[in-house]
Amino acid sequence: KRLEGEILAFTTDLQAVTLSSEQSANIGRCQSVVRDAIHSSKNLKDVQSDLEAIGNEPQDAVSAYGSRFRDTAAAFYEALLTIKRSAEHSIGLEDFANLKALNDRLHEELHGAIYNDVRADRISERQISALLNVNRELFNSNRAIISALAGFLLEEAAMEAVEALEPVRSS
Repeated sequence: KRLEGEILAFTTDLQAVTLSSEQSANIGRCQSVVRDAIHSSKNLKDVQSDLEAIGNEPQDAVSAYGSRFRDTAAAFYEALLTIKRSAEHSIGLEDFANLKALNDRLHEELHGAIYNDVRADRISERQISALLNVNRELFNSNRAIISALAGFLLEEAAMEAVEALEPVRSS
């Protein structure tokens, strides 16, 4: 919140300065990128207590989700780092489409697993809420990171195309 406040104060100060339309557009784009990055970190922070509670549950079915969430996050961030490390090509729309598809797939897989455990009566109603909340917030955090990176790395038209990509739904 402090960082977000500093950025807002900075952009407010910039309004007193005469800027070209290109400079103004670049500042607006940077604000959007920072806002998305902050939303991503807030989503992760918001589930900290749920993750701690899940990790302390006595039932194996519930406590195992702590590892599953960690593995899901690791898979997403590994894909993100793989794109960054790739020197073969510049990062483009296809890379972001693949990241979005991966995020969608990981979310759907965990969502399905949670509901399978609900149907098998392995988790309680209270636990269902915490598990679904963590899964949703991980998904939203990843979406915000994708949006921030697209805003930073892609041209405006490609960035808008990334935002317009429909979620991939498993059959």
